[in-house]
Amino acid sequence: MKHFSLYLTLLLFAACSGGTDNNNSSAMPNDQNTTENSINGNTPSADPNSTAALIEELSKVPPLKDYKVEGDVHIETMTFSSFGMGDMAHNIFIDSKNEERDFAGNLTNTELFLESQEASDENGGYESNPTYVGKKFTVGWRRVKSTKKPVDFIEELYQEFDEIIYLKQLN
Repeated sequence: MKHFSLYLTLLLFAACSGGTDNNNSSAMPNDQNTTENSINGNTPSADPNSTAALIEELSKVPPLKDYKVEGDVHIETMTFSSFGMGDMAHNIFIDSKNEERDFAGNLTNTELFLESQEASDENGGYESNPTYVGKKFTVGWRRVKSTKKPVDFIEELYQEFDEIIYLKQLN
């Protein structure tokens, strides 16, 4: 059953990502010579030392189809802890207060999880990418909320969640 849930979750994200123009060059200019990472490998042109400029630029990133942004974009330095698949995807980071932050969405192309060599009901067939576990990142994130009424269990889980829209590895 968990494999079926994982399949539906991944299917939902694949379907949702098709409706957004993620190549909005005015919001996210393409710069291949940087370690910064945002939607489709496009990176902000803002001064990376200016949090306000980065937030302003990331605020222009459109949400996935059938979602709207709730509140502001946040920028924080956090450490990647783990990835887990339970009721939904869980990208777990530790913030500056040593508290866990759980992000269900990751719109960057940084692969925080990999297919597990030992798939089980507990891990849903995925595991944390060891390349990033324990690494510090500048994380840009926001809360999104669905604009449509859920028609199934998976859509109900993803009615409102925090998603990562920017990652820059610091160490």
